[in-house]
Amino acid sequence: MSPSKKIREASPTGILVDVLDDVERAFKAEVIRDLHKILNKTYVDSGVWACLWIADLPRLRDIRDAAREDPQAVYTEICRRSGFCIRELASSHSPITEVVKKREVTNIQMVWSHRMSQLVGTPSQRPLSPLPENTCYTRDNRVCLISKSRFNLQIAKIVRNHFITLGIGKREQFWDALRYFWPDRVNAWESAILQLELFAGPCGNEMCLCSHVRELWDVGYFGLKPLSKSDDGKKLRVMFYWLPEYPFSRKRDPGDVRLKERNTACPQACKLWNRDTEKKLASGDVLEFTTWNPSQLPLPSLELLELRWYIARLLAMSGASNIIAADLGFHPSTLRGVDEFQAYAKSA
Repeated sequence: MSPSKKIREASPTGILVDVLDDVERAFKAEVIRDLHKILNKTYVDSGVWACLWIADLPRLRDIRDAAREDPQAVYTEICRRSGFCIRELASSHSPITEVVKKREVTNIQMVWSHRMSQLVGTPSQRPLSPLPENTCYTRDNRVCLISKSRFNLQIAKIVRNHFITLGIGKREQFWDALRYFWPDRVNAWESAILQLELFAGPCGNEMCLCSHVRELWDVGYFGLKPLSKSDDGKKLRVMFYWLPEYPFSRKRDPGDVRLKERNTACPQACKLWNRDTEKKLASGDVLEFTTWNPSQLPLPSLELLELRWYIARLLAMSGASNIIAADLGFHPSTLRGVDEFQAYAKSA
C-alpha cells in the first residue's frame, strides 16, 4: 500500500452495549459485579450505570481498586462526576439550549478571542477562509452523508456550540468529569475542540445531514463509530449503529450486567434509507466519507467523531435521549423515564 493511501485507524473506542465481543463483555461484567459488592449499594441512577459500562476497562479496574480502600469516597466521586456529565450532555443536545446559546455572547468567547488574536493574529492578519456552511455543502456535494438524500439538508455540528461557549469553570468541571472515566482520551478531545476555537477550520466539525437524520443523531438514537482515516485525508470510514433505548431510572441495580442486544432499528420505529443502495440502514453498516481537497475541504475530525460516539452512547444508556426527544416534539406516550430524568436534572 502506497504511503498516500495508508489508513490511520481511530484510537480504540470503548464499549458499546450491543457490539461487545464476549470476552470484553465478560471482563466488564466481572469488574462491575466486584464494584457492586464493594460499594454495597442497592440502587444507582442510570447515569452512574451508563458511565461505568462505557468507561474504559483499565480505568474501571482502577475505580474498583480505589473503592476497596475507601468505598464511600469513590461512590461519591462516581455519582458527582457521572451526574455532572449526563446533565451537561442532556442540556447541550437540547434544541432549547442551542437556541439560547445562539443568542448569548459570553465572557468565554471574549477570552478565547483575545487568546486567538495573541496566537494567530487579528482577523485582518489572518488569511480569509470560506464560510464553514458553504465549504461543508461543497465537500459533501449537497448530499446527506448518512442517507445520501438531498431533502431538507442542514449543517450538523459534530460537537455542539454548547461545549465551546461553556464558561471556564464549568468547562474544567466537564472535562474533569469525562477524564474520571476516560483519562487516556480526554486530552485529544479537548485539543480538538481548542483547535475549533483557535483556528476555526472550514468544516472539520460539520456534516451535511437531512433534518430528520440530524434530529435522530442529536437525540442519541444512533451513533457513528469512527473507524479509520486515510493519511492523505481523502477518505474517512465510520460504522453506523442504532443504539438501544434505556429509560432513565434512579433505581437501577448496579449488579445487573444484562445488556440489551443489538438494535436493528430505531427505538422510535423510524427507519433510515440509503438512497444509493436503496436499502435501509442497519447496525454495523460501514459508511465512507470522501473529499477531493483535504486542505480546503477537510473531512470531519476523528477525535470529534470519537467524542460524539461516546456522547451518543451515554445519552442512550443513561436515558437522557428521551428528555431530548421530548424537547424535539416526540410524542410523550412513546418516551419512558422523562419525568424522572427532569426531577433528577433539577436536583443538581
